[in-house]
Amino acid sequence: MTLEQIDYFICAAQSRTFFDAAEAMHISQSSLSKQIMKLEKELEVLKTWEGRGKINACVHCYGYIINFVD
Repeated sequence: MTLEQIDYFICAAQSRTFFDAAEAMHISQSSLSKQIMKLEKELEVLKTWEGRGKINACVHCYGYIINFVD
């Protein structure tokens, strides 16, 4: 897990779409998706996307990331 992946996840959760998050982070949508999927795989607790770029980051997952970082 990298700080960059955590930043991407938080931005995606706040933006609610991969498109908006990628634009805000100044990266491509596919790069953002790949980094979030790596984070999901490593933590084995997240499922943040639900097709067509929409984010479905539950409060539990978002809280888990924030608590994990602290």
